[in-house]
Amino acid sequence: MLKEIAFTPAVFDESAQSDKSDWRDQLKELLGVLAPKGSVCPVIVSNLYGSSWYHEIERSLKSVEDHKLKAVCQAIMEKMKDRLVSRPACSDYPMDDATWCREALASHAIEPIDRIVATNETRVALIEEASEVRGLDEIEHAGFWHGVNVRAWPEPFFEDQIVLLRKLCIHSEWIALSSPYANTTEMDFTIEFLRTALSRPVGFQPVEIEIHFDNWNRGSSSPGLLDDRTQKQAIAARFIAHKLTRMLPSSSTVQFFCWEKLLERTLIAGDFTTDGNGVKRRRARWGLSMTHVARKRRPKVEALAEGEQETEPHRWSLMDKHEIVRPFESFLDDVTAIRPTPTSL
Repeated sequence: MLKEIAFTPAVFDESAQSDKSDWRDQLKELLGVLAPKGSVCPVIVSNLYGSSWYHEIERSLKSVEDHKLKAVCQAIMEKMKDRLVSRPACSDYPMDDATWCREALASHAIEPIDRIVATNETRVALIEEASEVRGLDEIEHAGFWHGVNVRAWPEPFFEDQIVLLRKLCIHSEWIALSSPYANTTEMDFTIEFLRTALSRPVGFQPVEIEIHFDNWNRGSSSPGLLDDRTQKQAIAARFIAHKLTRMLPSSSTVQFFCWEKLLERTLIAGDFTTDGNGVKRRRARWGLSMTHVARKRRPKVEALAEGEQETEPHRWSLMDKHEIVRPFESFLDDVTAIRPTPTSL
C-alpha cells in the first residue's frame, strides 16, 4: 500500500551532485515512480518541517541549468505536489542538508517513514548516527522499491491489515470506511481501524471519519424502514463509543451512516479544499478497494480444523482517480442529496 519517502533537499540541488550524469538517471528513475504508466502511485513524499520542505526543493529544481533535465524537473515538481504529506516540525529550522536529514530522522522517530534518502555525501557524514539513511544512488536498485506495490494480499488478521492502513489514516484529514457489514460481522475491524485512525501523534491534523454500512435484509427484497436504519446507526455509535473510551480526541469526529443498500468495501480518504465561494469541500486523494477484511481474532499458528476451508484470499488494491469518482459522488460528496442523516460518536 502507501509507502512514505523523505528526501533531503540536496537530493534535488544540481550544485550538490558530484556526477551530473548519474544524477540525471536518478531523477528520471524517480519520475518514473512518481508518474507510473498506470495511474496509481503507491509512493507519498514527506513534506518536512510543517510543509516547508517543498519550497526548498522547488527552488532547487527551478534553478537547474542542465537543459536536458528542465522537463524532468518540472514534471517532478508537478507530480510531487500530488504525493506530499505534511510532517510537523521537530526542531529548529534546518540550515543545511545534514540538519534536514536529522529533521527527517526526528520525524521518523515520532511516526515511521519508510525510506529516508540523502545525497551520498550526507549519508556518509551521518553514517555513525543514522545508518538507516539511504543514498540517492540506491533508488536505481530494485531492492530499494521492494514492497512498494499498489496491491496486497494481507492475511485475514487485524495486525496484518491495520498496518497497511496506517499511512493512509495518519496523513488524511477525512476518511470514509464503507462496508456492508461494518456494524455487524466486521465490527471488530471497524473498531481496530478507528483505533488506528484516531491514534495520531501531536502535530498531525485532526481527522473526520465516516463509517458507512447498509440495512439490507439479506433474505428479503426490502431495504428496511428509515427508523430501523437510524436505530442501527445509534446502536453502532453507542457500542463503539464504549469500546473507544478515552480515545476520542476533541478535535476529531466519527459519524455513522446506514444506507438502504451498500455493497462496496472501500476506504477513501483525502484532505479539504475550498471552492470558488470559499466553501470547505472534500478532496479525495486515495482510495482502497478491499474484497475482504479480518472478522475475528485467531492465532496465526492455529491450524485449520478438520474439514475447515481456507477463506477466499483478501485482495486489496489502491484505486485510481477514475475508480474513486463513482463511490465519492454516490455517498461521500457533501452535495450528495441522498446521504442519510448521520449519528455521531
